[in-house]
This record gives sequence, structure tokens and C-alpha cells, in this order.
Amino acid sequence: MQDLLARSDSIYVNIVAIFEDLSNELLFDIFEYFDAYQLYLTFGQLNGRFNLLLANARVHFDLDPIPLNEFPSFTLSLNLNHILSFTSRNLEKIRSWLFDNNEVLQQFSKIRALTLFDVTYGIINRLHERLPSLKSTLIYANIAIAGM
Repeated sequence: MQDLLARSDSIYVNIVAIFEDLSNELLFDIFEYFDAYQLYLTFGQLNGRFNLLLANARVHFDLDPIPLNEFPSFTLSLNLNHILSFTSRNLEKIRSWLFDNNEVLQQFSKIRALTLFDVTYGIINRLHERLPSLKSTLIYANIAIAGM
């Protein structure tokens, strides 16, 4: 029994070592399946290599799981050119943060896809006014119609 436990421990250690030994390219491919905040929570501060990889990873950005008090510091730590997509199901809670902060808004200037839920036409129009580059971005929106 103890021999079996020793083997299972060594297998676990080997799996951890194998994951950390994956190539940067493969890790970047894996990272694309996570959103930026999940990556930060999972791999942030793991070691110097992973910190460097995270700083250069192309990420999907989902605002919903990020606590409001962490929005400004977390989003300003992201690399502006590496945000692939932006998603929010609750844009109301961060509307002033998003629209009134040019630094934050500019971080979304190179995204390829924007997904918003329960937004109004006014919000989409305002985003287009503030970020003209969104006109060439694929936008998925669930429009909230007043009175429905």
C-alpha cells in the first residue's frame, strides 16, 4: 500500500513538472481557453516565467467575475495589444468606469470581438463614438428594449 502511495506521489510530481516544462507556444495556446482574470488567479505569481508569459498572452476579457474594487488595477495591468475579446453580462455595474476612463477604454481599441448582454442601443452608440475602431469589430449584443 505504501509503495502504491509513493508511486502516485511521484506520478503527481512528474505531471506538475511536465506542465511547467511545456513550450511557451503551447502554453499560449492553452491560455486562450481562459479569460484574463482566470489566468491571473490561476497562474499569476507562480514563477517568473509564468509572469512573463501572462504579460504577453493574448487574452479574452470577461468583466463579470472581476470584483468592482479590482477593476481599475487589474485592467491597467493588461497589455493593451493582447486583448482578443471583451464580454460583459452586467454592463450597468461598470458603465461609468468604462465610459469615463479613457485609459481603460483604450485597452479595448484592438479587440476582435465584443459580447454584451442586456445593453441598450445608446450604450452601443456611445461605444462607437468613444472607440471608432469598434466599427470593424464583430459585436454580439443582446439588446434590452425598454418596456419589455
